[in-house]
Amino acid sequence: MKFNQLLPRAGALLAAAGWLAGCSSPQLAIDFQPCSVPNIDRVVQCATVPVPVDHEQPGGEALSLFVVRAPATGVRENTPPLMILAGGPGQAAASHYGAFVRSALRQANTNRDIILVDQRGTGRSHPLECDAVTGLGFDVMSDDELADGVGECLDHYEVSPHHFGSEAIVRDLDHVRELLGEDQVALWGASFGTRLALRYVARFPDRVAAMVIDGVTSNTESLFAQAPQHSHAAIMALLARCERTEACDAQQVEQHLSQLIASPAVSVSLRDPLSGAPVTQVIDGTLGRNSVRGALYSPTRTALIPLALSHASEGDLQMLTALAADTASWAGDTMFGGSTLSILCTEDVDRITPDAARQAGAGSLFEDSYYHFWATACRHWPRTDLPGDYGDLVVSDVPTLALSGGLDPVTPPASAEVAIRGLSQVQHLVAPAVGHNVTPEGCAPRLVADFLDAPEAPLDGACLKTLKAPPIIIPEGAAR
Repeated sequence: MKFNQLLPRAGALLAAAGWLAGCSSPQLAIDFQPCSVPNIDRVVQCATVPVPVDHEQPGGEALSLFVVRAPATGVRENTPPLMILAGGPGQAAASHYGAFVRSALRQANTNRDIILVDQRGTGRSHPLECDAVTGLGFDVMSDDELADGVGECLDHYEVSPHHFGSEAIVRDLDHVRELLGEDQVALWGASFGTRLALRYVARFPDRVAAMVIDGVTSNTESLFAQAPQHSHAAIMALLARCERTEACDAQQVEQHLSQLIASPAVSVSLRDPLSGAPVTQVIDGTLGRNSVRGALYSPTRTALIPLALSHASEGDLQMLTALAADTASWAGDTMFGGSTLSILCTEDVDRITPDAARQAGAGSLFEDSYYHFWATACRHWPRTDLPGDYGDLVVSDVPTLALSGGLDPVTPPASAEVAIRGLSQVQHLVAPAVGHNVTPEGCAPRLVADFLDAPEAPLDGACLKTLKAPPIIIPEGAAR
């Protein structure tokens, strides 16, 4: 037997021994079995849990949720499990956040179980795939081509997507909590997962012991009401850093970006950034906007934007398409476009008018391009019924740790301040040099674990301010 075949079996035996040796978990109503999950470096437990397609008809058609339990690596003593609420929307928790269990949440996993649930419509929970939208930023399509591509996705689904909104997801998660035999859970949500966490607290306030919300977005207004200005602010922050960097010409960078955004569609020959194979790619201003906006999520990719724009201004689009492909690959590997649409169409696109979206984008380099893409994709998508209190500010005394990246182009600190106004026991920590999602960075894993162990104790977030963004990469031969 090969070593890579022997290791999972040995790990399963060791894990089973650990569970039997001092496990204080309640009796579970879920039939967990030892399994391996991508990016988790040990054997964990997996199960499928049936839930109603429509929670208002519990005896009707059902679908299965994929649930992963990473048992505490040390001794668990009456600590509520930590339930991971994935972002996106439309991201699969088990495949994307396995890496967090291995690294960023390793300390938190010492004395508490971690539960990853692939939300309905993602991963192994009745996935709603839709390639027309998961490649956002790399393929140039007309509005009609985009709408037709989404329509083809709809033709292949066995269950109507109007059952796949946030409210159904929140009720699914609480059903899992109940089957786990837990009176309460702790929540960790990132990006869209923060909105889910807030909805969970609003619906089931007594069932949450504490929550960590990272990259916070509120459901009091549409995402598209603030997205253009948040992205524009992130570009301005890059230009300000450029001004402070020797040989970086901020005016020229801005000029190159404006030139790119105004570019008509052109066909260019280059190498596929992922495979290296020769390809012909159509490039236009929309792809330019999306490439830059996607790169802003990560300070590492942000540092490459001036160089990519410099090359693009000279007709070399290889680096720009590489940034677009890296962003699309990072998101697309664990994103399920049908789930994304089932949430965004009702919960964001429909809560802002085209005129309001244009006004929100006025004065931004990105204008209303982000809204326009999703509004087009949502043209024929079935809508979900929203509860009457969906847009209300969440008022709660659940102990909460809010984390924000100062360079985040979509959920910056200002976004968090709106969402947490109704939380009476909240600590908001900002990492000035971090982008979208703080938990994996620097001292943040320790802060998260400390908070979960003592949710009402004050945290010292000074260590987050010592983190540095990668230096801007300057084009060779550049000078002021």
